[in-house]
Amino acid sequence: MRAHPKPAANLGNQTTSLARETLAFAMQWRHWGGGQAEDIFVQFGLTTHEFFQRVRKLLSTPAAAGMSIDDKAHLRQICATRLNGSSC
Repeated sequence: MRAHPKPAANLGNQTTSLARETLAFAMQWRHWGGGQAEDIFVQFGLTTHEFFQRVRKLLSTPAAAGMSIDDKAHLRQICATRLNGSSC
C-alpha cells in the first residue's frame, strides 16, 4: 500500500513549511546524491522521481531564496542526475 504523499502546496509563489522541509532534506543529503529512495518515501510519501521533480521546481520559488547560487546549482545537478539516471 502506498503512503499518501504530502500535498505539493503552491509551488509557484508561496513559501510553505513543506517546501522548506523538502529543500532542507535535499540539502542535508546533497553530499550523498540527494537521499535514499526509502528515506524519501518515508519522509514525503513520494517516489524519488516525484521528489526530485518537486525539488527542481522549488529551486525557482521563494522557498529557495535564502540558498546560495552554488547550493542551488548543486541541487539542480543532483535532480538532473536522479531524474535521468537509474536512481529513480
